[in-house]
Amino acid sequence: MENGLEIPLFPSFSSLAVALASDIEVRFKFEGDLFETEDQRNWTDGSFKTYCTPISLGYPHTARSGQEFHQKVTIEVSGIVPGVALPTLREKTRLTVGKPAGHALPRIGFGIAGHVEGLRPRQARLLSQLRPAHLKAELHFRDAQWGAELDRAIRAADQVGTSLELAVFLGGDIEAELDLLRQRLVGVPLARLLVFHEAEAAVASTSSRWVEVLRKRLRSTSPDLVIGGGTNGNFAELNRARPDIEHMDAVSYTINPQVHASDERSLIEALSGQKDTVLTARSFCGALPICVSSVTLKPPFNQAATEEELPPAPNELPASVDPRQMSLFTAAWTVGSIRALTMGGAASATYYETTGWRGLIETDRGSPLPDRFRSRPGMVFPVYYVFADLADAMNAEAVALAPSDPLCVTGLALWNEERWRMLVSNLTPSVQEVTVGPLSAGSVTLRRLNENTARLAMFEPEGFQQVRESQTVRGKEVLLTLNPYETLRLDTER
Repeated sequence: MENGLEIPLFPSFSSLAVALASDIEVRFKFEGDLFETEDQRNWTDGSFKTYCTPISLGYPHTARSGQEFHQKVTIEVSGIVPGVALPTLREKTRLTVGKPAGHALPRIGFGIAGHVEGLRPRQARLLSQLRPAHLKAELHFRDAQWGAELDRAIRAADQVGTSLELAVFLGGDIEAELDLLRQRLVGVPLARLLVFHEAEAAVASTSSRWVEVLRKRLRSTSPDLVIGGGTNGNFAELNRARPDIEHMDAVSYTINPQVHASDERSLIEALSGQKDTVLTARSFCGALPICVSSVTLKPPFNQAATEEELPPAPNELPASVDPRQMSLFTAAWTVGSIRALTMGGAASATYYETTGWRGLIETDRGSPLPDRFRSRPGMVFPVYYVFADLADAMNAEAVALAPSDPLCVTGLALWNEERWRMLVSNLTPSVQEVTVGPLSAGSVTLRRLNENTARLAMFEPEGFQQVRESQTVRGKEVLLTLNPYETLRLDTER
């Protein structure tokens, strides 16, 4: 930003030439206004947006009734355009086992569900098997019920056997509210406390004075408390208004892949940008831990809203809910997300919610809109098993798995006590043949999460956990056939 205004990737223009592969060039000529280009990797979208009017003229603009606009875009292509090959039934890709990345997995936790239903014993048992590093709760001091929210969060963390990550949103009588918070936190295990102010949480970084106020008020009862700041918005807000980190113990921001587009290809393209945000944050946050909190499939709220929004129509899902939450696709996408944040060096990551239609397990009551979100009461969503498969490998060393086509296949490799644990995911609706190697000779044990095993996984988790098959390693490689959106767990023998 400059002088309080966002700036484009490069100056405004009336024509643009883009050089593509195979000596192809696409030229755009714009009429009626000047255009600019935005780097959407700031929102983890793997794309660039070209728009008008120059943002340096201010935003938003007001159109008068009857006012006419004329704009024209002319597109010309030069060079030889290659023919488009039709997809085959089985695509062939490769995952190459590389060198240790020098990172462990981020400390993974989950958001506490926003609905009022508390954790049932079965849900608590299933969640505790994931060994979460924390559960996250948001406390808004402007809400008179924040104390009840804190009590509910403390109960949930105790049921699951973990600590709390608290995101505190200041407002109103800050000192009085912090005094109450200090009293309520006595004896409560805390992973960290993230501090924001309601006026800046979604559009800027936490001002250092709020971190100082919080530390001063809580120091007496929690001298070792980790206090972080950052933004409750996208990485773009952190990058535009880079925080004063002098008094921070950690830096936080959120990630979701649907700020600009919602098709599955765009969501897959967003994965590489997640690693880039961590690396960029590291460039101006030094050695401070980077805590990505939270990762959600859709934006948790509308950052662009300038006034209170109307609730959804009676038969429509809330804007923050994606019916793909319960899908095989989300399990596969999450493998790619964890891989990206691990390779970037994130210290911790908070994913989704515990239960409900933004979570890992459906509530006992079931979906409030079963025609729109087609889960069943108590259903275990496929994404649950991604975290289950990582739960007993949290201290393993992450190793790079390089895909020959990252838009088709993703994977995460962990090395621990001379054994491999790998998750390999097909990101496409087509069958994929994937070669993984080099591996030591011998055999590997596989467990498949696909359309053939999904029902067992969703309704009989204990039975699904026991499903296994073996495959021989030949020539230090193993050839895997993955069904559409399949996530496969691979373990090597000792």
